[in-house]
Amino acid sequence: MYTDNSIKNATVCKTINDGLQLEGCYAGIPFPVPKNGNEVMWNRLFKYDGYALMSEGMTGTVVDTQGNNTTTGIATMYIQYPIFDPKRTTPISADEPYEKIRVDYHDPARKAGEKLVVHDSVDMVNVGRRAWSYLPGQRRVKLSPDIAYDTPSPTGGGAGTVDEAAVFYGALDRYNFKMVGKKEMYIPYNTYKARDPKQCANAVAFKTKNFMNPDCVRWELHRVWVVEATLKDGKRHVYPKRTLYWDEDMPGIGIGEGYDSSGQIYRVTHSLPISLYETHGHSTDEWVTTDLATGNYARQQNVTDSGGWIMTEPKPNNFFSSEALAGGGIR
Repeated sequence: MYTDNSIKNATVCKTINDGLQLEGCYAGIPFPVPKNGNEVMWNRLFKYDGYALMSEGMTGTVVDTQGNNTTTGIATMYIQYPIFDPKRTTPISADEPYEKIRVDYHDPARKAGEKLVVHDSVDMVNVGRRAWSYLPGQRRVKLSPDIAYDTPSPTGGGAGTVDEAAVFYGALDRYNFKMVGKKEMYIPYNTYKARDPKQCANAVAFKTKNFMNPDCVRWELHRVWVVEATLKDGKRHVYPKRTLYWDEDMPGIGIGEGYDSSGQIYRVTHSLPISLYETHGHSTDEWVTTDLATGNYARQQNVTDSGGWIMTEPKPNNFFSSEALAGGGIR
């Protein structure tokens, strides 16, 4: 389905409203031959992992400059891509969600009982992201519009922003995206060792300071699209400029560089991808962010020690609702 739809999109899919909405697109790669930066970024947002996935031990860890590691969160996480329903034959509607996630934290004690639901819409102008969180101390569900952009990542320990997840995550409305061109560079690829608990369990992966254990990360020379993101007038972000490198073949695999207001490189993020042969897709939602200012680094959505990502039957829509958080949010 994904491949067939990508072929269709080559002639029918287009962006409108300054590149923030899609029109006439099917659930595949929106722009197999991208012509500008926004089209490359839409390809990343519609990367293919599968229809429905989950992990019972999605983990965030921060390693400081002394090599000490701290677990920032362990959760049961569900990811679902409604647009990738294998029975679907119609184009994507302008205002439907392309991704839904639910995160139920159970460790460490300070986060146990927290819950989060996020919906990302194809329409970034009128709908955008909708997020709800449950905090056990307050015993209530609340809208969480700040789970976006440059808000510090909930499990990043100060080393990374929400929209740095999986290199780039969320709406495109704060930046102008310029496609610089294509180049060859080494990027993490087929990083199976990093996902193997017998070779690179967390105790091994985090034994080095300043960067993840190099013995656990595999790199390949690939052609990548180079996209420069420059902050729009009147918008704010901790990174006024970013450079993003996306694999030409699998658009969710890549590296991102974030620059501070003085033009100095601030943080670097890279994905840790593997192939998911069960879905004919890739698992690209695990990433590492290195904070060059502090020397800390964070690995997030790591499932190596807990058995990896599991393909599941899709959950009903109400599972990803604020009401579901309220019903299950008792500590």
